[in-house]
Amino acid sequence: MSGNPDESQIIKPPSPRSGLRRLLLAVIVLAAAAIVVYALAHNKQDSGTLHCYVGGTMGPVFKDLADRWLKKTGQKVELDISDSGQAIVKLQTAKKGDLIVVHDPFHGQLANEGLSVGGWHIASLTPVMVVKKGNPRGIKAIADVDRDDVKLIYTHPVFSTLGHIMPIVFRKAGLDPRKMQDKAVSLPRSGAEAANAVILGKADAGFCWDAVAFLRSKDLDVIPISPELRPQPKVDVVSGATYGQIDMGEVRVTIDVLGCSDQRKAAEDFAAFCASKDNEKLWQDKGFTLPREGAARLKDASAAQPGATLLLYAGAGLRPAVEKVIEAFRAKTGITVEADWGGSSIILSRLKVAKRGDLFMPGDEYHIGLLKKDTDLVASSAPVCYFVPVILVPKGNPAKIKSVADLVRPGVKLALGRADQCQIGRNSQQIFAKAGLDAEAIKANTVFESTTVNELGVQVQTGHVSATVVWDAVANYYKKDAETIAIPPEQNVISQVNIAALKCGKFPDQARQFVEFITGPEGKAILTANQYQTEPPK
Repeated sequence: MSGNPDESQIIKPPSPRSGLRRLLLAVIVLAAAAIVVYALAHNKQDSGTLHCYVGGTMGPVFKDLADRWLKKTGQKVELDISDSGQAIVKLQTAKKGDLIVVHDPFHGQLANEGLSVGGWHIASLTPVMVVKKGNPRGIKAIADVDRDDVKLIYTHPVFSTLGHIMPIVFRKAGLDPRKMQDKAVSLPRSGAEAANAVILGKADAGFCWDAVAFLRSKDLDVIPISPELRPQPKVDVVSGATYGQIDMGEVRVTIDVLGCSDQRKAAEDFAAFCASKDNEKLWQDKGFTLPREGAARLKDASAAQPGATLLLYAGAGLRPAVEKVIEAFRAKTGITVEADWGGSSIILSRLKVAKRGDLFMPGDEYHIGLLKKDTDLVASSAPVCYFVPVILVPKGNPAKIKSVADLVRPGVKLALGRADQCQIGRNSQQIFAKAGLDAEAIKANTVFESTTVNELGVQVQTGHVSATVVWDAVANYYKKDAETIAIPPEQNVISQVNIAALKCGKFPDQARQFVEFITGPEGKAILTANQYQTEPPK
C-alpha cells in the first residue's frame, strides 16, 4: 500500500447540497419511524401507567384484569388496594388518579362530589352466611344464629354496607336486630375480618360477601341466604345526602373514570374492558355475582337527589338525638333534611372538597373555625348543645378504673377516637395532657382506634376493652351494659357544638328555619330528652 491513498479511500467533507439531502433523508427516515411507533402505540393504548384505586374485596380479580390489560395493550395498571371507604378518602386527599373501583354506596358519593365522569356497573355482591369447614355446630339457617351455643359475628351497621343490610335480613328471618347486635362477639368494619374470626374459632357463624367467602373456601362452608330474606331489588332503597339513592337489593361493584385523570381515553377503555363479556367468567370464578341485567354504564346518582332537600354535615356523636330533631322538623315544616354523618374532621374534609351543602354541625365549634379559616363558606353559626367527655367502662368495671390516671396502668385496654379524625379523639388527647399522662403509655394501652365516637361505645359494650372516653350523651345509650366515670372539671375539656349555615347552600331560608328550630324550644326539648346538654355545664 502506498503512502498516498487513492481517491477512493479519501473521506471528503460533504458539499452543502449533499448535506441538505442527507438531512432531508434523515428527517424522512425518522418521520417514517415515528409513524410506525405511533401506529404501534395507537394499537397498544397510551403506554403511561394508569393509577386505579381498588376496594379490597375486588383486589384479587383486579390483579388478574390488570395482567390481562397489560398483555392486551402493553399498558400497566397500578393498583392501590384498600377498603372502599379508605379508597374514597385517598382519592379526596391526593386528587390524583385515573380510576376507582368500589362497591355501593360509594359510587353515589363519587357522583355527588363530582369526582366521577362516568363508568360501569361490572359485578354485584351477595351476602352469605359462613361457618367453619365441616359446619361443626350444625348451622343450617339464619334462625340458628339465635341459638345460645352459637357465637355470631357480622360487620358494623354504621361502617359497612353489609352491616347496614343485616338488620333487614334479621327482621325478615323473624329475629330481633337489636338482640343480634347485642349477641355479636364483635362488629368489625369489614366482612374479611368477620370471615377470619370464624376461621380462627372466635365465632361460629358470620356474614360476609360471596366474593369474600370464596377467597376462604378452603376453610369455610357457605350457607346461602334465601332470596326472600335478602333486601328486595327496587324495594329496599335507601337515600342519603352523601350517596344519593342506593338499591340495597343489588349491591353493585362499580368502576369509575375520574375527572382528575389526564389519561381519560385510556381509563375509559380499561373500564369498558373490565365490564366486557370476555371477563364475565373471571368475575364468576372469583366468587362474584354477575349484574342482574348485565354490565351497564352508570347513571349519575346525584340526579336522584330531591331538589328541595337540605344537606346537613353532622358529627356522628349527634346522630341519636338529631335524627329525632330532623323528623320533628320535617313533620312541622315539610322540609326534608338529609344528614351526612361522620367524624368531625372527616365531614369537614368532605364539605371542603364538595363545596355543596346547606348546614355544618361538627362535634365542636373548633371545626367551624377551621372552615372559616380555610374557606368563605360560613354564613352564620349558633350554639346547639355541649358535649362533656366521660370515661365509659363495662358493667361492673372489671379493670377497677376510677380516674383518668388509671388509664395508663399496665393491662388496661383502651378504645380511643382518632384525634385527627373525630372530636372525641381530639378532646381525649387534651384531657390526657392536662392530667399529665405519658402519651406513650396511653398509646401502648390503646388496642382500638375509631373515626367516630359511636364505635367506641360498642367496644365497651362487647367487652373488648377496659375503658374508653365518650361524650356523656353517647354514654347514656350504653347504660344497660356499661358504667360512666366522671372526669373532674379541672381535667376535662368540654366541647360546644355549633351549627353553621353555609353560603354554598341552595336553600338559605329553609336552612335558617332548621337552625332556628334546633336552637329553639322544640329542638332543645328533644336534645334534652336524649341527655344532650343545651346549657353550658357548670
